Amino acid sequence: MGFLDRLFGKKPNKGQVTVSSDKHVVVVTTSFPSQAAAEEVLATSTDSEARLDAATALGKTNSRQVVSALAKALLSDQDKYVRSACAGYLGSIKGAEAEKSLLQAIGDPDSYVRKNIVEALFRLGTEKARKAVDGARQDADSEVRAEAEKYTSKTTKKIQKRICPFLSESGMCEPPGVSDLHECSWETQGRGHYNGCFVYKMHTHPGGPADFLRRI
Repeated sequence: MGFLDRLFGKKPNKGQVTVSSDKHVVVVTTSFPSQAAAEEVLATSTDSEARLDAATALGKTNSRQVVSALAKALLSDQDKYVRSACAGYLGSIKGAEAEKSLLQAIGDPDSYVRKNIVEALFRLGTEKARKAVDGARQDADSEVRAEAEKYTSKTTKKIQKRICPFLSESGMCEPPGVSDLHECSWETQGRGHYNGCFVYKMHTHPGGPADFLRRI
């Protein structure tokens, strides 16, 4: 029996905490006998609170299996709180499908939803998501703009921390106590987040390290 089956298989009382055998803790506002039941309520119920409960139950699984249902609700549900909840959970679950739906929803007619989408996009951490957050700084709503400014600032600081501290003004690295550039261990010889690393460029050059050093 999978995790989702264990999660939805029992029907806890309202507000009860369910602990699965693999030690995941999930708070379910309203019980659902299965994932499919929660998805059906989210897609068809006329009760916005029931749909919100269903989105919460699905989102708290943190499973890629529920992304499609959450994405559809994000783009079509009539209630802003349901759409906002879906956006938040998609930002936590991540993945290409979650990213696609959040990018499509960035123009949501409600500013409350757009604000939560900005936060969700920031948590995705992808290049497209970062650009969308940056673009939200031009949003018509002041609160959305403020949210985008906040997360753009955090993204900038995060990127700055990735820059190698041994990088010289000439673009070459000068790690202390290292006589050979091949010995530099910054971000595992540059093969990390910072693609501007001198050693990274040297080792990924089409002609190899020797050709790269000959051309600089």
